[in-house]
Amino acid sequence: MNIEYTFDRVMARLKTAINASNDGQLARKMGLSSSAYANLKARASIPHEKIILLAISHNVSLDWLLTGQENQAQHTSKTSTPSLTEPRTHRILQDLPHLTDAQINRVEALLEDFLTFNHLINEVTELKEKFND
Repeated sequence: MNIEYTFDRVMARLKTAINASNDGQLARKMGLSSSAYANLKARASIPHEKIILLAISHNVSLDWLLTGQENQAQHTSKTSTPSLTEPRTHRILQDLPHLTDAQINRVEALLEDFLTFNHLINEVTELKEKFND
């Protein structure tokens, strides 16, 4: 398996994914100063939290960002449906008829973001385990 998990390669893929043409643009999109980015680069320290957030917001596969493998489009995670008899689920379902369409759309977007974030956290955990073995 050819895993390309180095700072330079991960950041090059991230630049491609988010259309950043240089380190300065990439730093800004990650919410970092140029000097903070330069420090990360000098230490070859990949800012995992930052790239997870960018992966979510740009619909990019974390596997592809970190390893260069799989295609660039993010896949959807398979999740189990919560039980409709759980008290919290029941309470949420009772509140739905009282929400506006805009509020329902926001809830759906937040839920989708949450599920994607959970999926990415699981991917990072699995990758860390692979690299620690």
